Amino acid sequence: MRPTKNRVLAVEREAFDRSVRSTGIIAPTNYSITGERDYDCPFIGRVVAVGDMYHKGVFHEGDHIVLNLFNVGHRLMLAGRPTYSIHAFGIGGVIDPETITVRPVQHYVLVKPNLERAKRVVTGGSLVLLADSVVQSDDLGSRGLHCEYGEVVDVGPGQWLEGGWTEAECEPGDLICFDASHSTIPLTLRGQKFALVPASNIIGQVSPEEEDAWIDKVLRERAREAKEREAFESSSLQSGSPGEAPQA
Repeated sequence: MRPTKNRVLAVEREAFDRSVRSTGIIAPTNYSITGERDYDCPFIGRVVAVGDMYHKGVFHEGDHIVLNLFNVGHRLMLAGRPTYSIHAFGIGGVIDPETITVRPVQHYVLVKPNLERAKRVVTGGSLVLLADSVVQSDDLGSRGLHCEYGEVVDVGPGQWLEGGWTEAECEPGDLICFDASHSTIPLTLRGQKFALVPASNIIGQVSPEEEDAWIDKVLRERAREAKEREAFESSSLQSGSPGEAPQA
């Protein structure tokens, strides 16, 4: 059977080749799905047929694709095995099982955690030690919103959406803040955690150069404020009224 336009047919990877979500057991493999929350439902499958794509060369028969389980369509029985019909727009990356690397596709971005940079941005460059949870946000828990920081590793070529070509604005090396409450795909490659993030989920971004310039500006402003405060306190003590500004 040949899938229709912008769809692929895929079979799920064998149970020993992926994380067993129902029991929480991680099989001894080089790559695995790692979702821990209800909205983290990654799916790894092998493409068995490709329809006519909006953009040639995106997916090929035999590719190992990664997507969110919510984007998996109908489950069919073809040639005696369960086969899934998947809309191509929801596929976030392609895994190379030999090199154990993942290539983001379409408008997805491959991100890895970088808590050092995230904490530096959150604190404005101070040496305050923060818990990891401080660089995450979930202040509207009832709505399930959750954002995280990450460093961009690779960027997909883009995607045809609403009559136009859409590309991610970030580049490798940028630090981004992204909505992790839906559509992100958590992945572990040889023990290193990554995430495939849709470009539409990116809330903000900063390049290393912009980050250094912003941190430098923040530190200079803090130094100026500290100097003004010190001068004010010194003037107050000299006037005999601690904590109050001297009378003109």
